[in-house]
Amino acid sequence: MGLRNSRRNQNYQSNHMTIQKVILDLVQNQRKRFTVFRIAKETKLSKKTLYAHYANIYTAPDKIKKEISESYGIELKNQYNSLSRVIVDNNERLFYIMMIFMAHNKDIFIPICNYLGNHTILLEMMTTTYPYINIIWFPLNAPPPAIGSEKADMYLNMCVEILSRWGSKTKCNINKSRRYIKRLLLLTSEASMRCR
Repeated sequence: MGLRNSRRNQNYQSNHMTIQKVILDLVQNQRKRFTVFRIAKETKLSKKTLYAHYANIYTAPDKIKKEISESYGIELKNQYNSLSRVIVDNNERLFYIMMIFMAHNKDIFIPICNYLGNHTILLEMMTTTYPYINIIWFPLNAPPPAIGSEKADMYLNMCVEILSRWGSKTKCNINKSRRYIKRLLLLTSEASMRCR
């Protein structure tokens, strides 16, 4: 009984990831019509299966973005302490967690990184990570700029560009992340100077 439920769950998760990928691909490619029929054709799944995952297909892109963002928030909290034994530097650990999450979900993130208009998911991930990042802002005693401020937004968008480049050039290969993490760390150390 347990094995059967396990297989159903794996099948459900696999279908869910396939549906998410196809919906995000169709949304990105504005020339293709975004219909239930097209999604069913692209995923090779029945309409019934699609509706089992998303009752309203037309609100699915927003739900997918929310699911990814929530899933990342959970992953960030789960991995933060476990990676502290391996990666001592706080900021480096945070960027690795982000890239590991992207690598585990590369079927979704490679198209996101390749398409400039869909970086909102990456920006939401950076916004979730921002409160944990150690940045020395000037003047020294000033509190860090709030999300939504010009300084914070500039920093977050620059980080998103680096993450996007990593995802598109390496196909979310975690083994090729070191150079991009160094760029993110350099950007973070220079953030107060650049974002004046």
